[in-house]
Amino acid sequence: MTQSENTYLVDDLQFAGKRLSLVGILHSREEFMKNRKDFERMIKPYSAVMLEQPLWYVDFSHDLSSFGQIAAIALKMNKRVYIADPFDTRVLAADAVFALAGLSMLVKSSMDFGKSAMGKRPEGFSRRGLILRAGMLALGLPLFSGSLPGMDLRSAVHRDSAYSYGLDDKVTWGSKDWRDLRIAMGIDKVLNNVPELHTLIAFHGIGHQQGILHYLLHPQDRRREAAYEPFKRISLNLSVREWIPKKHKWELARQF
Repeated sequence: MTQSENTYLVDDLQFAGKRLSLVGILHSREEFMKNRKDFERMIKPYSAVMLEQPLWYVDFSHDLSSFGQIAAIALKMNKRVYIADPFDTRVLAADAVFALAGLSMLVKSSMDFGKSAMGKRPEGFSRRGLILRAGMLALGLPLFSGSLPGMDLRSAVHRDSAYSYGLDDKVTWGSKDWRDLRIAMGIDKVLNNVPELHTLIAFHGIGHQQGILHYLLHPQDRRREAAYEPFKRISLNLSVREWIPKKHKWELARQF
């Protein structure tokens, strides 16, 4: 992995016998403008580009974020774009619900344990109640820590946690980890099922970089997807979307 002075990360690797470059970037338009020439140079030799899914748009026509601007470069260079990111407003809403549920469990169980430690036994705090509250603590911690608000808090406490994939990521549960897993599966699908494609460069948020890389290099860990059935049931973006440039506009060619 190389880290640019211009605040993006690059991992170059061979995958499925093809050349793959993962680029983790910051979302802001300001960062894009600072790095625009680098991105143009990086995209030029690749057959196709993969991008993060814009939250509010189906395609990139009105997306002014870094990803919309990168799509504009791809369009100008007449390169197809793939999206494997399953993110949408439903997934965002579900993440918020799970974050609130996890936080509620943490607060309730911690308060009850605190009262018990001070000799103020909460009502119903029997042996069964103790087991119940321990279970709430054990469930609430990974639920909240793996959610987007929880990850923001973890990043504020330990900045490097946003740019790494470690034990804490393996024991938490949330939309960001699920997205990393699905994006890795999508990259795998594109490189193994599009024979005319020999190189791919994938741009995603910098916080996704190490998670995507982990699931690419450790496909056995993708079995974790079975735990993400709630997100799978509500997302509208479970397929890989292939966009092709046509008459200076994007056309959805297929989903697979």
